[in-house]
Amino acid sequence: MHTKWYVMKYICLVLLSSLLIASEPLRLSLKDAEQLALENNKLLLDLKEQISAASSYKKEKISKWLPQLRMSYFMYQDTIENPLSGAKSNFLTHIGLTQQLFHSDTYFGIILSKYGVQLAHDLYTSAVNDVLLAVRTQYYKVLTDYHLIDAAEEHVALLNQLAQQMRDRYEIGTSIEYNVNQSMVAVSNALQTYYSARKSLKNDVDALSKVLGFTPGELEITLTENAIPLEEIPFLSSKIDRVDTLFTSNGDEGPIYTPFFPGKERSILAHLFTHPEMLSLNQKALASNPVLHKIKTEFSIAHEEVKAAYGAYAPKLSISANAGGIPDPFEFYPSSRFSNMKFDAGVGLNFSWTLFDSFGREHRVQRAKYKKNAARFRLEKEQQEVIQDVRAQIHSLEESMAQFTSARSNDTLATQTLYQSKEQLEVGYIDIFDYQIAVNGLIQAKTAAIEAEFDVIKAYYGLLHATGGEKIDE
Repeated sequence: MHTKWYVMKYICLVLLSSLLIASEPLRLSLKDAEQLALENNKLLLDLKEQISAASSYKKEKISKWLPQLRMSYFMYQDTIENPLSGAKSNFLTHIGLTQQLFHSDTYFGIILSKYGVQLAHDLYTSAVNDVLLAVRTQYYKVLTDYHLIDAAEEHVALLNQLAQQMRDRYEIGTSIEYNVNQSMVAVSNALQTYYSARKSLKNDVDALSKVLGFTPGELEITLTENAIPLEEIPFLSSKIDRVDTLFTSNGDEGPIYTPFFPGKERSILAHLFTHPEMLSLNQKALASNPVLHKIKTEFSIAHEEVKAAYGAYAPKLSISANAGGIPDPFEFYPSSRFSNMKFDAGVGLNFSWTLFDSFGREHRVQRAKYKKNAARFRLEKEQQEVIQDVRAQIHSLEESMAQFTSARSNDTLATQTLYQSKEQLEVGYIDIFDYQIAVNGLIQAKTAAIEAEFDVIKAYYGLLHATGGEKIDE
């Protein structure tokens, strides 16, 4: 009785501990998220099994070149006496050993199976590149959602304060009901933006959970990072500093843009990535892009398939050794009883050569050549797409950096404008609706800066993905 009680108590404690552990949110840095995805992402786990399957297939092909040992046993009853055994009951045992000396199908089967393993590795490496891009962008997308929610909450709070002031004025008779309703509509519109941001956060957390290998909603995820570290990436910080020269540091004393702004902007953005940098990134992508590596392996497979088609012209050669009642392929010697079965032995050389097969081999060679040409064109096409992808990510970086620096300066200016508007409202130079315009301008500037910051890091990781690297050297 006591034993059952302790067992039940132990089970309850285990279940309770599991529930407590499950209720704890999963706290992740970006590095934690990357490592978790590499270990738990279902696509990557699938491809790891495919690598193991390809390795087993290669070993199977190699085994076909090794000695093959077979054994067979026959027992049959005739209606007449078998002249070889002198009885109606016949027994025969055969043991055969075969060793291939040359067979083109076996040889090229081993070669192609090795490329099959390489192709499986290439698929896995390409998937790792895709998963890391998804983790990185989705991680900072969730962080961006939190910042957008903060901005939306600030917007609602500021507009709610203005609506309360408008109600207070209405109660003392210095405002009309129309103004109160108008201020409440502004609060309602801001709430819609807030709810939309909350929905985006939930969807993006689900997407992050999925790429990490979990079922959406299975666990709660919290991020340990509070900001997108653009300044900690030398490749980005140096270029952002160059774009920042477009803006003055005294936006409160004059325009935020420096003199000759449009022309200077075009000049800076045109030289943000130098020609040597572009060439270096293109060369890195052609050397390291995992999708391109996969296509190169497929081309190598097509090249070997042409050789395999030519290999059909070669003869086949093997050695066979037999023991038992079938010492050679042409004679067999059954026995009348199980106990007196004959065990004669023989060794032979097997040679076969197809001299003509109605041009079947020629057609197979031509088909293999056509497939090789198609693979070569796919390789050239993929090389063009890799270069195009690199250039597209560079263009996205140029645009997002310009938008980010502009939005950041505009955020500073909008903050100063709101402070000045508050002073003007307190002394009666402007009304509440003028101040509301400044509030809307501030939130719009904050939102633009938050989104632009995410666009920069997204484009940067897109460039990493296109080049197939872990970082871009400055």
